[in-house]
Amino acid sequence: MLFPINSFAPKEVSVRDRFITALVEFQLDTVLADADGNKSDVKVFSAASTIRVIYELDSDHSKFSDDDLHLFLQINVVMNAVPYWREFVHSATARAGLPCYEVPIFNFARMVKEALEEVEDGTIDSD
Repeated sequence: MLFPINSFAPKEVSVRDRFITALVEFQLDTVLADADGNKSDVKVFSAASTIRVIYELDSDHSKFSDDDLHLFLQINVVMNAVPYWREFVHSATARAGLPCYEVPIFNFARMVKEALEEVEDGTIDSD
């Protein structure tokens, strides 16, 4: 039995002129697990990718606050990059002769809820 461990993290964000460039790093480690779901330390497959997402703002982007941009990026960078990550993992496992693995669909509704809670709590980390 295989047990996938997915992780993703929006990284470096830069704003230059009217362009926002953001990187998101994805990691997948698949380890063996027994019939009861107990994970082992035996790694079967590992994949990692960094995907660059570029957004172009309209000419009057000053109307967006730093918090607005942070909230937009926190959700949209991952949401826009996930389809590329899913396709990469699927085709990489096929090319390696392994059973094709489909990365589960992310729960973006939960991400939006958590991000909005950060805004309400004033705990947005703008770094």
